[in-house]
Formats: sequence, structure tokens, C-alpha cells
Amino acid sequence: MDSLESSSVTCNDSSTKLSDIEQEKTPQANDNSNAKDVEMVPPDGGWGWMVVAGSFLIMSVGGYIFYAFSIFLSPILMSDQVSSIKIAWIFNLYHLIWSFYTIFIGPLCEQFGTRKMAIFGGVASFLSLFLSAFAPTVDYLFFTFTLPAGIGGASAFTLTFIVVSTYFKKHRGFAIAMTSMGYCLSGFISPVIANYLLENYGYVSATAISGAFLLNQCVGASLYQPVKWHMKPSKKITVVKKESQDLVKWKKESEETDLIEKVHDISCKKPQTSNTQHENKNVAGKMLRDQKSTNKFMKVLQSTFTNLKSLKYMRVHLIAWSYFAVMFGVSNFFMWIPFVITNNGYSLEMATWCTSLSSIGNLIGRILMSLLADRKFFNVIYGFMFGQFLMGISIIAFSLVSDINYFMIIICCYGFGIGFTISSIITVMIKVMGIEMLPAVLGISSLSKGLLGIIFGPLIGAVRDMSQSYAYVLWILGGFQFIGTLMLLLLPFGLKFDNWNMRRLERKKNHKMTTSFSDISEE
Repeated sequence: MDSLESSSVTCNDSSTKLSDIEQEKTPQANDNSNAKDVEMVPPDGGWGWMVVAGSFLIMSVGGYIFYAFSIFLSPILMSDQVSSIKIAWIFNLYHLIWSFYTIFIGPLCEQFGTRKMAIFGGVASFLSLFLSAFAPTVDYLFFTFTLPAGIGGASAFTLTFIVVSTYFKKHRGFAIAMTSMGYCLSGFISPVIANYLLENYGYVSATAISGAFLLNQCVGASLYQPVKWHMKPSKKITVVKKESQDLVKWKKESEETDLIEKVHDISCKKPQTSNTQHENKNVAGKMLRDQKSTNKFMKVLQSTFTNLKSLKYMRVHLIAWSYFAVMFGVSNFFMWIPFVITNNGYSLEMATWCTSLSSIGNLIGRILMSLLADRKFFNVIYGFMFGQFLMGISIIAFSLVSDINYFMIIICCYGFGIGFTISSIITVMIKVMGIEMLPAVLGISSLSKGLLGIIFGPLIGAVRDMSQSYAYVLWILGGFQFIGTLMLLLLPFGLKFDNWNMRRLERKKNHKMTTSFSDISEE
């Protein structure tokens, strides 16, 4: 499907922009102004595979909170007759913060770099469990768990896909699918690890150890390097003058000189000594640092606002709704699985193993998608729709059985649908809207997921408490998957609407220009 280009903001690992800090460290930054610039393209390999390995590690570790939430927190969630509404509020508030933070990831990466933001996410994940280990009641989880866990989850899921996408072009679908397999591995090992730690060490120690385990995200983040360092020249060479770069450099130098002169003029009223001159330089340096910090903050807000402008595209709305359906269904279904299975008379350990079995189908789906994503005969959008439709059927079927064997079979099928959708969702966004708009589209989709999740999540908990049945909850979750599939079917109509809307805005703009010129001529 043809993509409709629009202005968007990418992270600093894109081929067009780097943060100020990384530009200073870039080896190519000192080329003379008379040299010829070569059109640079992503490496499509090389260090990109190290980035994939680091992202795989981050997702393998970062998915621990997502997949083991209802297991390692079960002692505190099941104590004192905690209502289903409160559990749903905690889980969906965690996803709301995750989603809200995602919209800022692209601009933050622009200003501070992907490596720093990924390490920050790993530390946040650690704090979410370490602080929750000492929570005396479930109400404390609203503060100790939801905020840091949301930041860590966004860094583990969103940031990794953005970084990997900028390193690849020809093999992008394969690289994204390979990265997403880390979440698949996490889905298998996380419930088992959480259950083992709870049985052998108790709630406090198990949660603290789990927090330390999440610090391994920082190891994977250390492999993130600016893609500019590894760009390779394309066959097409263009001559580009660096006058703009010289102008920016001159502007920075002049600003620094002006600040120093201002401090110097103020201090000239008193006798100058070597100590006062040194103090003046320190004051000027502090003023420069404060100015840069303020500028970075303003740039983050400006970039975020620019990203939100992509809401004018109907296709972004359709993708956002489908993304919400997938992620809301995945997160909430995995949260309710242990409750459904234990409600049918089986142990929590059996529910743990049943949840882990979804990773088998998940792995098969991701491997198959990694082999098909870059093939010309395969339409990745139809593949995504198939996976989402299979998820809806599996969720509804899960509500109609009570035997553990059927539970296992259905969860394996559900996992296959997850593997097909999650490993292709980023490729779908790029195919529909373009790589330049990926941070904006992904941020808006995540924000929509969080806002809608905080509405429907507690509502589902209320349905469960009123009906005293998990079947209605599962039917609602399954219905969301069918609606998400329908949204993707409407993408061709969304493209036509966007083209019509762009022509309408262009005509309106031309009409205003014509009117203004006619007014001037009359005067």
C-alpha cells in the first residue's frame, strides 16, 4: 500500500538526525566543508545484528513484568479480598503510563540518545519490582509499581523496535521479527521463574530478586550505538555543501561569545583578577548549560506536538484502534488466565505452565513471520489480520471449555496468533505510513491503547464482579480483536480519505493565498 508522506519526528538513530551529544562524538563530524557527501543508507547488517541481539535481550528480560504480573504479585493481590476492579485498575494504569511515555520516546531519543533512554528504562523496571517488594498493602502498588513499570515497559517494547527499524531496510521485517522473539522467550520463562522464586523465597525476596534480574536490560542497551556511525554509502552520490552546518556552528560560537561578553561587561565594573575571570567563565558555562537544558526540554515538547499532528490521517486512527485491540487483548487475557484456570479447580502451578505453553505457538508464529515478512509475494497486512482474527477466536473458545487439555491447546493457538501479529505490527506501520512516521504512529497508537485501556480495563473488572463469571470478560476481549481486524480492512478507504483531505487542505491554502494577493492588488 502506498504511504502518504507527512512531517514527522524521528529518534536520533534515524538516518536524518542525531542528538547534539552524539554528533560531537561522530567520527565524520570533522570532515572539511569542501568534501563530497555520499548519500548514506542503513547498514542492513553489520553492527545492526549486534543491535538485534541487544534488543532481543532487552525484550527477553523486559517482558517479565508483563507475563508474570498475576503470578509474582499474586500473594498481595489475593490478600484481603482485593476486588477485580482494583486489580484491573493497577494493571491498566501501568499500561496507561507505558502508553503515555511512548509518545515522548522519539523526541527524548533525539535529545539524549537511545542508549541513555534504554538504560533509564532498565533502571525503572528494576525499581518497579524492588519497591513493590516492600509494599505493605495493594494500594501502594499504584505508586511503587505502575509508574516505573510503565516507563520500563515502553523502553523494552517501543524503543527496541524503533532502533532496530533504523538499522535495516531490505531485511527490516526479518530483523523486527527476530527481535520480537525475545518477548516470546520471556513469555515462556517469566511465569516459571516467578513461580519458582515465590515457592522458594517468598514474596519479598522473590520480588527483589526479580527486580535485580531486570537490570540485565542495561546490558542490552549498552549495544545501542547511533546508526550514523554505521551508515554505508549508497551507489548514488550527491554533492551537498555544508553551509548549513557551518552556519549552525557559527551560531553556537557567537552565542557562547555573547554570553561571555555579557558576563565580562558586568564584571568590568570591578577590578579584574585571574580569580574573577575564572569565575566569569564558570558563570558563562553554567548559563550555557542551563540554556541547553531548557532548549532540549522545549525541543522535546515541540517534537511531541509535531508527532501528534499525524492524527490528521485517517489511517493513523485505524492503525491505532487495531493496535489497541491487540495489545489490550494480549495484556488483559494473560492477566485473567490464572484466575480462569484456578476457578475451574486447577492449581496456580498448572496455570503457570499453561500460560507458558502459549510461547510455543508464539515462537512458531514469529519464526514463520520472520521468514515471510520480506517476501514479495507475502502481504504483511493480511498476515497481521489473520493473526488478530485467530486471537479473537481463541479467546472466545477459551471461555467455552473447562478441561485443562483444551485450555492448553487453545492457548497454543492463541500464542500463534500473537506471534503473527506482534512480530508484524511495526512492519505494518512502516508499510502504511513510512519509516519517517514510525515514532509518531507508534507513539499515538500506544497513547490510544493507554487511554482506551484505562476506560475498558476497569469496566471489564466491573463486569466480572457483577456477573461473577469470566466468560463475559473473555467475550469482550475476543470482540475487540474482531473490531481491530475490521479496522485494517478499512485501510484502503482510509488512504482515499487522506488523499482527498490533503487535496482539500491544499485548495484551501491556495484560496487563502489568492485572496490575500487580490486584497494587496486592490490597495
